[in-house]
Amino acid sequence: ENQLTENLNSLKKIGQNISDKKDQFLHALSETPIPNFNTLKEIYHDIVNYESHIDEIKNISNKENENIILYIDTITKLKEKVQSILNFVTTYENDNNIIKQHIQDNDEDNVSKIKETLKTTIQSFQEILNKIDETKAQFYGNNNINNIISTISQNVNDVKKHLSKDLTIENELIQIQKSLEDIKNSTYEIRSEQITKYINTINNYVEQQTKHIQNNPNKDEIDDIIQKIVNYNKESEIKLPTIIDNKNNVTSIISHINKVIDLIKSEYNNNNNVSYNVAKKHEEDANIIIRDLDTSQNMVNNLIQKNFKIINDLKNRKQEMENRNNLHAINRQQEITQTEHINNTYHPHINHTNNINKNHQYSSSDRKNSSKTKDTGNSVKYAGAITLGLVAYYVIIRTKEKKDKDEMEFDKSTSFYDENENKNESDLFKREDEIIEIDMNEDL
Repeated sequence: ENQLTENLNSLKKIGQNISDKKDQFLHALSETPIPNFNTLKEIYHDIVNYESHIDEIKNISNKENENIILYIDTITKLKEKVQSILNFVTTYENDNNIIKQHIQDNDEDNVSKIKETLKTTIQSFQEILNKIDETKAQFYGNNNINNIISTISQNVNDVKKHLSKDLTIENELIQIQKSLEDIKNSTYEIRSEQITKYINTINNYVEQQTKHIQNNPNKDEIDDIIQKIVNYNKESEIKLPTIIDNKNNVTSIISHINKVIDLIKSEYNNNNNVSYNVAKKHEEDANIIIRDLDTSQNMVNNLIQKNFKIINDLKNRKQEMENRNNLHAINRQQEITQTEHINNTYHPHINHTNNINKNHQYSSSDRKNSSKTKDTGNSVKYAGAITLGLVAYYVIIRTKEKKDKDEMEFDKSTSFYDENENKNESDLFKREDEIIEIDMNEDL
């Protein structure tokens, strides 16, 4: 009984403490504008600690209850045995023959004493049973240990129920925070700040190289620059899927945050608490990451398009250089051919000798080289013929008019002819941008 009384008093004290903690918890949860989650957890931990003491008391109470049952069973059996003995004595006492027989052997007073002792023993056993029943009713009745334990358990469960949602919210927020930190770490190289540095490096290189090409054009260098820019574009294109994947990951995190915010609203019935503010801050951080990745994606796309244009410009510049070089080579060959033709026209004896040498060389050279020489000469064939005709006509007229003049006058006329030749050359062969145009209509 003392042990049960001590246990009962301990349970009542613990029950009151848990009840007070529950009220404190509910007050912190609902009435405080901004609940302190650490305070809630502290209260919860106190309750859990009390609950562990309850388990100890429950074990003791259960053991005592088992003892009570054992006591009742043992005393009841003893009482029944004593009652059986008493019944036996009483039965034989009423039997005259037996009584007479025993009276002869025993004193009548002894029988009465035995019966009295048996009755007293039975009464004692009954008193013990009554006391046990009273104790059992006291501790296991309406105001008993089990009821107190049940009430305490209900209070603890109420707190756990509320705190369970809080713990769920806290765990969700912790998970969201970790996910955002992972995103921030994994996207460092593709955030706008780093992408800006990356793009500036490429732009500076391209700008320097294009300026160098403008000052010192070189086809091989242009090819090198084009290949370098192509490699930059390939490198940039690899960044785009990474940016898009991380944007999708952040979008999923934002969806997760919205679900947690809905849970917070249903739990606290207001938007003015720590968990809600933390969730909104995570949402803001996630949106910042999304916008920054959008910026990075646009910057990379613009860089790729810009580089494509630069590549095309460099290819066009290279083509222009090749065209100019080809035209220059053609025009140079035309100049050489024209010069040779004019020299041959005004020095017949040299021309005759050169023709003999050329014919000799032609006959001994490969036909393939002859074909190339012929093609080159054909380019000015008609212009040379016209020039030769005009010169011949001019010489005949001048010879007829001045046939009586001396050699000195002939030399002067030759000098005059040379001057007119230069003039006619100027009219016949006009160059513009290293391209020879022959105007035949003017002299004709």
